[in-house]
This record gives sequence, C-alpha cells and structure tokens, in this order.
Amino acid sequence: MKWCLVGPGYPPDAGGAEEYLKAMAERLAKKGHEVHALVFAQQKPGEETLNGVHVHRLQATWFGSKRLAWLAGLEEKIREINPSLVHVQSHASLYSLQAADACQRLGKKFVVLTYGPTVEHNPGGFLRNGFAQALDALTVPRLFCRAEAVLYRAANVETWCRSQGARKLVHASTGIDEAFLAMPAQERRPECLDRKVIGFVGALSQRKGARHLLEAFARVLKTQPTALLVFVGGEGEKGFKETLETMARRHGIRTRVLFTGNVDTSTAAGKKELIQWIDSFDVFCLPSAWEGPSQAMLQAMARGKPVVVAWIPTLDGLVSKESSAVVAFGDVKGLATVLTELLTNSKQREQAGTRNKAIAARYTFDRLAVELEKACLELV
Repeated sequence: MKWCLVGPGYPPDAGGAEEYLKAMAERLAKKGHEVHALVFAQQKPGEETLNGVHVHRLQATWFGSKRLAWLAGLEEKIREINPSLVHVQSHASLYSLQAADACQRLGKKFVVLTYGPTVEHNPGGFLRNGFAQALDALTVPRLFCRAEAVLYRAANVETWCRSQGARKLVHASTGIDEAFLAMPAQERRPECLDRKVIGFVGALSQRKGARHLLEAFARVLKTQPTALLVFVGGEGEKGFKETLETMARRHGIRTRVLFTGNVDTSTAAGKKELIQWIDSFDVFCLPSAWEGPSQAMLQAMARGKPVVVAWIPTLDGLVSKESSAVVAFGDVKGLATVLTELLTNSKQREQAGTRNKAIAARYTFDRLAVELEKACLELV
C-alpha cells in the first residue's frame, strides 16, 4: 500500500505533531508500505529519504499562523505519488482543506485526524478563539463529510465528530516511543543531585502554563528549600524564556530554575538525554491549557513519574485521581499545594508512578501503527 501523510513538519522539526507523523511513517514503512510525508519546509524545500520514509518538504506560504498555510505544489505531488490513501494531520488548517480538495479532484481517498473543536483543546483569548471557531467552521464540514474516516484523539469528541458529518470514526490516540518504557533507569543528572525536582517538558509558552508553574514553584520553595524546577524544551513563543528568567529573578529564585533548551528526540542520543532528564524528576508537571493529548506527559508516565496537569478534555482516560493530580488552568495556589504534597510524600509518588507506567504501556507508537494500518486497509 502507498501512503501520503500530510502534516506541519517532520523531524528534526520540533513538536508533538511532527513526532507523531514520523513515528507512524517509520512504522508503516517497516511493515513494507511505501510511505511519503508531505510537510512544510522549515528552511529550504527539498526531498530526502529518512529510515525508509520519503520526506517531501514543500514551500509553505502562511499569514501569521501555520493554520493559514498553503503548500506549494501539494496537489501535483499527490498526483505524482499516486497514493492508495492520504492521511491528513489535523482538521484545523487551510493546508488540510487544500489536501482534501486535491484528493477529491484526483479521485484519491483520504482520512483526517482531529483533536475536536479547537477552542476546547487549544483555547486562547477572545480574538484567538473567534479565529479558531471561524477556521473550524470553514474546514470541518468540508473535511469530515468527504473523508473515508475521521481519526479522533479522545473519546469525548466522538459525538461532535458525528454532528459534523463524519461517516466513519476511528479512535487514534497519541503514542510514545517504546524506548520510554524499555530503557533501564538512568542515573540522576548532576544538576539534580540532592534536590527535589519538578520537571516540565515542552515548548516554553503561555498556553503551556509555564508562567503559572514558575509562580507556583516560588510558593513551593517556602517549605521545600532544596527544590529545583527544570524546564526541558525550546521557546514556543519568542522571548518567553527571557520572560520566565525575569520572573524568576523578581521572585529571587533564579538559581533554583534550570532551562535546558530543546532536546532533539529524533536521534537516539537525544532520546536518551530526555529520558535521563525525566528520570531525574521527582514530579512531572505540565499545567497546560491545551494538549492533544500530551506525548510529554505519557513519556513521564512511562518512566514511572507522578504527573500534575491542568484539566482539559483530551486527558480523559489518561489521568485519574489515583495516578495524577489535576488542577484548573491558571490556579497557581492549587498547583503549589499539590506539588508540595507530592514532594513531601515519597510513597504517594511511588504508587502514582507505578500506576502511570501501566497506563502508558497501552499507548505505544507500535500499537497505534498496527491499529491505524488495520483501520485504513479496510478503506482501500
């Protein structure tokens, strides 16, 4: 079978969507399929073959947001490849609609991946929410009614998908690389020795809750003076790292906050480095306003860590009171309280971590690829 996977990027481009696309592409290629990834050219357009996957980086034009991107030559490339099926990543973009329109003109079948209504899993301010709702209204009906199947991330959006015209639904949760379950425990990093460590993994941005976490950490230090806060990840918003550093200095805690920068998990060495960071955490915290759901959270769960998150619908089924602590987005006081409780209770951390590892074992990329392949083979 010949596949085309259309998405916003492909590693070494950073991001959860990019990691998912790579994971599915490589696993399908290993099963003997011919796989092409049609993605944004972050730098120069070009083509290359990576681990059996034919990666086509196309020139993209957008207006302030990748959601408004248009990929040059997308239809021509789909025609040239002549795939059995096109997999479109995310409903909430013009390039997704562009791919669907191209498939219709070329007589090609396609499936589309959705996280549900954008404002539910990726909320913002009044103007941003209005923009997201308008884009959903433009793309969703035109995508769902024509797709052979709609792949949905979380069970809570199934009813919504049907109301938008989806003819067939396939549950396709996120996944993690098996290395996060299989790799032996790593030595604690030198920076984290003799510290109680709260760890964050993800792009540094307002929507990820990094500011709230830092403010909560300042409160935690009042009773946990040996605590350390580690941010693993690059900037999701330009200048946001500097904003966090300024906040830390204002609170007088700059020496207790560590920024590692981005870790490239597309390489074996980078993956091992991230695992070592996670293994050095006592508690993983991602108080994000949106995730779809979070690979970083599942990676921490796979390493047996308790997690603290802000509640969003896409976490349904992944977190529970027995294995995780859930707070409202922006609740700094509540966040500080649960972090302090976990840092002071090693037994609670151990029990939560054990439960989390069992949950994460159900969400591997290998398992997801098998389910995706089975569902899509029935469509062609």
